[in-house]
Amino acid sequence: MAALQAGAQAADFSLPGMDEKQYSLAEALKQGPVLLAFFKSSCPVCQFTFPFLDRFYRHFRDTKAHIWAISQDDRGETREFINEYRLGMPVLLDDTRSYPTSNAYGIQVVPTVFLIGQPGDILHTAAGFQKQGLIQMGRKLEVLTGKKGFVPFREDDDVPDSRAG
Repeated sequence: MAALQAGAQAADFSLPGMDEKQYSLAEALKQGPVLLAFFKSSCPVCQFTFPFLDRFYRHFRDTKAHIWAISQDDRGETREFINEYRLGMPVLLDDTRSYPTSNAYGIQVVPTVFLIGQPGDILHTAAGFQKQGLIQMGRKLEVLTGKKGFVPFREDDDVPDSRAG
């Protein structure tokens, strides 16, 4: 199964976070859009991408948008990843025995990022690292939240147009 694409309905889920809270997509969507980013700690493209994704969180955290990472690793590996890449965003844990949420989204490559709008339609997806895809997601979040001025990449960032996941 390929990853869910723009126009598809997002699969609902409820997952535990590293902060011991429970995160529900349905509840979050009542407040605003949700950006989900699936990752594996050992993935070099995830390691490259997540500092940029954390910029989304830092810019939009005071809006109604939710920016969440979903780990395909156990708690210990996930904690190391969070600490090494200094992530501020909430990090949720998919069940590493069967990966129900990853499977519901058709994840075949990490990172895979989804922007989900209200009432649950997928607005945009990006697999691997896609510079233009992330820029477009940022622009859509600016429109959806009303918060302008988001810059996912700075002039001194050395970023390619894409990297396969």
